[in-house]
Amino acid sequence: MTRSKSHLPLRQKKTRVDVRIVTLSIAMLTSFGCAQFSMSLGGTKVAAEPSASSGCHWISLTQAGRTALSEGDLPRADESYRSAFACTASLSRKDARVRTSLGNLVAVAAAYQLESDEEAAATTMQSVRDAAQKRGLHGSTIEGLDARFVKLTAPKQRYTRYQLPRRRMGAPNRRGFDRMIFNAAREFDVDPALVKAVVAAESNFDQHAVSPVGAQGLMQLMPSTARAMGVDWPFDPRQNLKGGVQYLRAMLDRFGNTRYALAAYNAGPEAVDRHGGIPPYRETQDYVKRVLRFYASYRAETLDPTLANSGS
Repeated sequence: MTRSKSHLPLRQKKTRVDVRIVTLSIAMLTSFGCAQFSMSLGGTKVAAEPSASSGCHWISLTQAGRTALSEGDLPRADESYRSAFACTASLSRKDARVRTSLGNLVAVAAAYQLESDEEAAATTMQSVRDAAQKRGLHGSTIEGLDARFVKLTAPKQRYTRYQLPRRRMGAPNRRGFDRMIFNAAREFDVDPALVKAVVAAESNFDQHAVSPVGAQGLMQLMPSTARAMGVDWPFDPRQNLKGGVQYLRAMLDRFGNTRYALAAYNAGPEAVDRHGGIPPYRETQDYVKRVLRFYASYRAETLDPTLANSGS
C-alpha cells in the first residue's frame, strides 16, 4: 500500500523542507558570491562568507595576492590583499581573516623593503597600522604585525660548511678486549687508553679485519711488521695486541712525540723522517686526529687495572 504525501511522518516532512532550504542557500551563495546573507535552518543561523559588497570573494583575492607576491609583482599583490581586507569590513574584528589580511599586507611591505623601496614599505606598514587601529584591534596585535615585518626583513645568517656545528661521534667501546689491552700495554709501558684508541681507529675492535693493503687483526699489522714483532697468527687478539703495542712503543721511543709516533704507525717512520713531522697525507692527518680524540675519551673513563689480575 502506498501512502499519500499527506500521511508522511512529520519528521520526514521537516527533513524534506530542510533539504530544500539548504539547496536554496547554496544556489543563492553561488549567484551572489560572498555577498553577506544569512538564513535560519531549524533555528540555527548559518552565514555565508561576509563581505563589504556583493561580489567580493576574500579567498580568491587572497590567492591572487599570494600568486602575485610569489611572482614578484608587488603592486598587484598589494592591490589584491587590500581588496581582500576590504572584504572583511563586515566581519568581527576577532575573525581570523581580518588578521590574516593585515599579515599579508605586512608581507608585501617586507618585500618592498627587501627590494630597497623603503618609501613603499613605510607607506604600506603605516596603512596596516591605521587599518588595525580603525578596526579596533588590540595594541598587542599591532605590535605583532610590526614584529612580523622586522622578522621578514631581517638579514638571513649564512654559514659556511666550516662554521656549521659538527656532530662528533662518541669513541667506540668494546670492553671485551680491555683485559688483553691493559696487559699488553703494561708489558711495554704504554698508556692502555692510547692502545685502545689505536685499536678503535685501526679495526674498530674487529679481530678478523683485513685492510685493502693487507693489514690484519686488531691493530692492523702488516705481514712484514707482524713477522718482525714475532707474531705468528695476526688474527689471534693476544698476539696481535702484543705485536702492535711493541711496534707502537718503538715508534714512541724513536720520535719521543705521541703525534709523530701515531703518524709513523700509520704511514711508516720513513715518511715522518722525510717530512720532519706528520706527513701531508690527508689519511694520516685524519688518522692522528681520530686516534687522539679516542684517546681523550678513553683516558676520561680509564681502564680498570684490576682486569690485569684476571688473566693474560
